[in-house]
Amino acid sequence: MRCVLFFFQSDLTSTASLAFLSGWCYKKGQLLLVYEYMPNGSLDQHLFRRDVHEQRWPVLSWVRRYAIVGDVAAGLHYMHHEYTRMVLHRDVKASNVLLDASFRARLGDFGLARVLDDDREAFTDLHVAGTCGFIAPAYSVGHRASRETDVFAFGALVLEVVTGQLALRAGDPRCPLLSDWVWQMHGRGALLSAVDQSLASVPTSSTTTRPDACCCSRWRAAVPTRVTGPPCRRCCRS
Repeated sequence: MRCVLFFFQSDLTSTASLAFLSGWCYKKGQLLLVYEYMPNGSLDQHLFRRDVHEQRWPVLSWVRRYAIVGDVAAGLHYMHHEYTRMVLHRDVKASNVLLDASFRARLGDFGLARVLDDDREAFTDLHVAGTCGFIAPAYSVGHRASRETDVFAFGALVLEVVTGQLALRAGDPRCPLLSDWVWQMHGRGALLSAVDQSLASVPTSSTTTRPDACCCSRWRAAVPTRVTGPPCRRCCRS
């Protein structure tokens, strides 16, 4: 499995919206992988303002956030449908989305990824893999990872991008999951209030989908009562 996954990473190109290998070294029983340097760090550093004072990064504009979401969707679509075999990432989250010099996103960290045989649509694990807040309810119960569980995690990531909040809301014990909180806001007709308030000071484009509309459409991928979400090819077109 590790060997197949290594060859998957070595096959990646700069157009795949995935972090690709620049080189590798096998020494003393250890495989060391060298990836392309990403000068703008990871997405979580920008969304949650981590280390921004040292780097002097501005607030991510909505235009850039929207493009980042599209890049991640394209990367997942490549893994799920375009590579010679289906690859499940199993740990889609903001800290695993890397940003290059132009703020184009690449999905990285394939430590939990699995390459499936041609006749399989899912991978059943003994334990639940992933990060709290991004784990689909069906997977946490049945331990069956699939395209749909990756898309659920993608939906939770999009909610983070739109709201500027962590998928796991540690400060609110009554509603710890961001997807549940957005569901509640949607039910109250107050979805616009869920949008990251820091976006109010950043110019946007009239040709780009509004944050509240994106929140509403992408929210369906992370809605907690659904087993499946929309395929990533549809997210790429939205």
